[in-house]
Amino acid sequence: MFTATDNALRALNDALVQQDGANADRCFRLITGEDGLHLAVATPSKKDATFSFDGQTVLALPEALQDDCAARTLDIDDTGNLILR
Repeated sequence: MFTATDNALRALNDALVQQDGANADRCFRLITGEDGLHLAVATPSKKDATFSFDGQTVLALPEALQDDCAARTLDIDDTGNLILR
């Protein structure tokens, strides 16, 4: 099952507040690109797995990526960057 650490969710929440003013309808969503996975600010769909911090949805994992990301964890490294393990 995909997991996200509290530190990663806090960082996403902080970034949303700075960027979007914590718009309740928008969160970061994992998307695929030519060179791998990326985060984009978007409205989650009903089939997304969502992750919250302090009651605010901050991350959405699309249904299409859920199996591929099942054994992965979103975390923060020692320099404060998000990493997907």
